[in-house]
Amino acid sequence: MGVYDYITCRHPEVPPDVEWKTESMSSPHHERYMFGAVGTLWKQEFDYEDGSRINHRWEECRITGEIRFYTHTDSSDIVGSWIEYSAYFSKGQLIHIEQVTP
Repeated sequence: MGVYDYITCRHPEVPPDVEWKTESMSSPHHERYMFGAVGTLWKQEFDYEDGSRINHRWEECRITGEIRFYTHTDSSDIVGSWIEYSAYFSKGQLIHIEQVTP
């Protein structure tokens, strides 16, 4: 495992309140992504001023393809310590999601 991005998922088929990681983006660099029940994919953007991040905002991310995301947990709410999902997007809209690991 190398550099990864973070993804927040608020979809009903995915356990809530989990910080997910993904290496599926073209150049992972600790960026933040999000999608919810409606299925629109968003990326957190910001500007730099004097070395600081300013103007934080969420912008629609119109990618097409698969995003695999995972977490390692010992939570009693989630069976097992490794959980992984695969989500397919078309122009930034979720078209299918499935759990890869039990």
